[in-house]
Amino acid sequence: MKTAKLSKIILYALILLGSVLLFTSCNLFGFLNKKSNKDVKEGSFISTNPTDPQFVKLITAKDEEVSVFGERDASGLPSKIRQINIKDSKGENYSFFYNKDGKLTTAVADNGTVFNYKWLGNNKIALNIICNDGKNQIDTEIDLAEIQPKSIKNINTTAKIRSNAGVNSKIRFTPIESPVEKPLLIKSAKVYEDGTVHNLTVTSCGALSNYEVLKVNIVDQAGITVLKELNAVWVGKGKYTITVPSGLAPELDPQKTAEALAKVLSKYCDAAGLVGGMSEQILLTTSACAYISGKLALTGVGVTVAPTVGAACTGVTSAMAVYCATLGASGPPETASVLDKMLELKFLDYFKLTGGIRMHVYFKVFTEGVSSGTKIVGFNVADGVPSNLKAEMSENAKPMVKYLELSPSSPSEGQDYTITAGVYCLPVGSTVTISMAGSDGYSDSETYTINDVSQSSGNFSLAIPGADKGVRDEITVTVTTPEGSVITKSASLVFGN
Repeated sequence: MKTAKLSKIILYALILLGSVLLFTSCNLFGFLNKKSNKDVKEGSFISTNPTDPQFVKLITAKDEEVSVFGERDASGLPSKIRQINIKDSKGENYSFFYNKDGKLTTAVADNGTVFNYKWLGNNKIALNIICNDGKNQIDTEIDLAEIQPKSIKNINTTAKIRSNAGVNSKIRFTPIESPVEKPLLIKSAKVYEDGTVHNLTVTSCGALSNYEVLKVNIVDQAGITVLKELNAVWVGKGKYTITVPSGLAPELDPQKTAEALAKVLSKYCDAAGLVGGMSEQILLTTSACAYISGKLALTGVGVTVAPTVGAACTGVTSAMAVYCATLGASGPPETASVLDKMLELKFLDYFKLTGGIRMHVYFKVFTEGVSSGTKIVGFNVADGVPSNLKAEMSENAKPMVKYLELSPSSPSEGQDYTITAGVYCLPVGSTVTISMAGSDGYSDSETYTINDVSQSSGNFSLAIPGADKGVRDEITVTVTTPEGSVITKSASLVFGN
């Protein structure tokens, strides 16, 4: 009797223990599941709309945010990255833009510094740095195979003075082309298959002008709540397209979308967390920042702006490291990726909107006397109806030197180059002066007077003769208005460096 009673007690104890183990096991597994997804927060998603230019958005436990935009193939799956926006844990924002070949073309730092990369080949890049004061810039050449501080050459201070024989040392004026509206896509079934494309024309005082479009938000009619993040694709000077996803497109299979996305995202980071293809992996690294710092030391402009540019380069590198540690990471096959975790949590999004749309376009701008910032231009558009949008960026028609181009930006020994200043909104009677001084003792300064309103916006160019290797030229563009206001923009280059 006692034995039977004891057996029942043991049986009940085993059942109770089993229940406890089962309960705790479920909780334990649930806890591990939550723990494994701790780096993916609510608000993250993979887009399953085949017309959505935004592929994915990730929000981490550190409140870092990564949004990736690009082009899709014929089946609607992600195929090419065109833009990556990153907000780090400090709340700083960075934007990266890529061309159709997948090469980095522009990086915009949180402090307003802009890095423009013009690819001269697989390993060589003409780097143009626009400083956040809007007045200074640096042009130099980067050889990805030689990014080492020791490879930077010294300035040649003993070169013979060059000759300007055969060079037209007069300023030439070329008006900037007038904007022409691009034909609208006809509203049809194709519009709903591909999304609604809006043409955006950007001008300054009526002349076409390029501006970095950092992001495009679709907001509610009150302009407060963000409903959707988009991007603008540059198609030509002052011309962009913005695609609003269609709510009538068939939904993509989440698994296939994630698989296609993984292939696209991992291209920009190798196993060590570096960025780009084989020839680009060192471009956004601390080694590249040290190399650029050495280049800046060779220029008069660089000495002044080196701290700001250095901070921007470090920020850009750190921001891309966030991408490479999350969406761009490709770990062992048995390791769950960020995309796997988003699928597991069903963090999917099919954007659908009908009726009127309020669109906010965020432009990168420079304001004289203060660090650069952002200008928001709003538009009202209708879902499914293409439109031509226009953004006039001149603030009260203030004169500005929008850009200063050196072509080529890193001339070889003895190679002539051309200085081109894009100047906007000049009143009649203003003067544009382009001056340069070389470390070889050669200098030039030419002035152009605005005599007619047709010359108020345009390109002003001056040809400069080539010099010996290592010679440094300092270039300054000065605009003086009839009222006495003075605007300057400076740059520098080194021959054969």
